[in-house]
Amino acid sequence: MPLLPLPVFDEKNRLHFLSKLPNSASHIFGREKEFALLDQAWGGEKRQHLVQFIAWGGAGKTGLVTRWLYDQLAKGSFEGMPVYAWSFYSQGAGDQRQSTAEPFLVHILKWFGEDETKLPISQHDRGVLLAKHVRRQRSLLLLDGMEPLQFPPGEQHGQLKDLGLRALLRELASENPGLCILTSRIEVKD
Repeated sequence: MPLLPLPVFDEKNRLHFLSKLPNSASHIFGREKEFALLDQAWGGEKRQHLVQFIAWGGAGKTGLVTRWLYDQLAKGSFEGMPVYAWSFYSQGAGDQRQSTAEPFLVHILKWFGEDETKLPISQHDRGVLLAKHVRRQRSLLLLDGMEPLQFPPGEQHGQLKDLGLRALLRELASENPGLCILTSRIEVKD
C-alpha cells in the first residue's frame, strides 16, 4: 500500500505545519463513520472543540486522521486557516521514558510568532498562552500519539503528565472556534 507523501512546511504563508506527522497509508478502508464524525466536528452544525481517537497500537488512528487531514486540504477546507500537526509518539511509550511537551510548546509558540526568549517560564502559562493563539481564529490542531505524555495504569491512569499540555487542552475543551484532534492508546482524562 503506498504511503502518503511527507507534508512540506508552507514557507509562503506559514499557515500549515505538518512535517511532524509520520508517514501513513494512503488508503483507509471501512472508516466512513469516523470520517463523518470528523467532518461533523469540523464543519457541522454541532461542531466540537476537541475529538479523541482512542485505540490500541496499530489500529490506524494516525492513518485515519492523516487521511482526513489530507482530504480536507485537497478540498481547500483550511484555506487561510492555521493547521498544525505534531506527533508525540516518537518520544517513546515506555513507562520509564521521561516525555515532555516542551519541544512542541516551544515550537508552536514560535510558529505563532512568540519570541522564545520571552516565553513564560511556567509550563501551565505556556499552555494558556498557546490556547490564546489557537483561539484567535478558526484552526486545526492535531496532536498524535499522546500516550508518552500520559500516566500509565494506576491512580492517575490517562492523565497528562505535562502541565502545559494539560492547560492547553482544558482551555481548548471549553472554548475553541476550531478543532483539536487527539490520538492515543489511552483516553486522555484531563
